[in-house]
Amino acid sequence: HRDDPEVLSKSLDFLKRGLAGIRNVVRAALVTYKGGSGTSRLTPTDLDDLPFLVQHETGVRRVRLNWRNEIAAPLIVDGPTVRQITLNLLLNACSASPFGGQVTMEAVCSRGLLQIAVTDEGPGLPENMAALLDPSSQVTAPDHGSKGLGLWTTGNLIQRLHGTTVVERPAVGTRIVVTFPVGTDGARHAA
Repeated sequence: HRDDPEVLSKSLDFLKRGLAGIRNVVRAALVTYKGGSGTSRLTPTDLDDLPFLVQHETGVRRVRLNWRNEIAAPLIVDGPTVRQITLNLLLNACSASPFGGQVTMEAVCSRGLLQIAVTDEGPGLPENMAALLDPSSQVTAPDHGSKGLGLWTTGNLIQRLHGTTVVERPAVGTRIVVTFPVGTDGARHAA
């Protein structure tokens, strides 16, 4: 497979997107602590690369990833930050799921709202951890290295994009639904 030009091209494209993603993760982290944001785009590929980034976690735990990305066109929203939020939620869901469990990611856009839902089959996200996703709950940041810092950071990123979070508790596991206001390229050109 190494000598196949198509495989090489796809691999190089993936690496380029991965490096750009790393750059954007660093930018998103810096923006979280410095404030401010530039509007960019979220493409379907930005989300479709994420299964590769959680592949180690899903492989080690034998977690099945159920993927439903219904984003068909670029959206005007801070793409790197949405990607980071989704990645954080996926990693948490994989970690919470039992060995051989399933994690589901659904992304849809309708009426100017992007909705991303991540569902796991774990024991359920405790209330105090769920509160970390809601910056309006006035929960202070956990100590560096302690449990919950990733959720707290994710909650702040969601707030920065004027998003909302709903934590649902189905019969098994947890379903986290994040909603963001977005525009489309067509709306931008019409303005």
